[in-house]
Amino acid sequence: MATNHVQDGKVLKLIAPTGGVVSGGIYVIGALVVIALVTAKKDEEFAAATDGVWRVPAAAGLAAGAASIAKILFFVFLVLALLSLLRGLIK
Repeated sequence: MATNHVQDGKVLKLIAPTGGVVSGGIYVIGALVVIALVTAKKDEEFAAATDGVWRVPAAAGLAAGAASIAKILFFVFLVLALLSLLRGLIK
């Protein structure tokens, strides 16, 4: 068996962002959209689910999804801009 396995990935241990987290709430942590399984204050460790089927208020789900998509698009455009810059330097 692999010796570098950390955790199964269905439930992650994360650090609560500014404002903390509330059990059952949807949060974007880095590139992950997760459901907090416990309530935690800022900088406290908390358990977060990464999969499953959850009932959440539509506004919370849409806001978390939009934030995640916005981060992904930002990085895509950043990479495209850097590639364009590199092409200009290589010519």
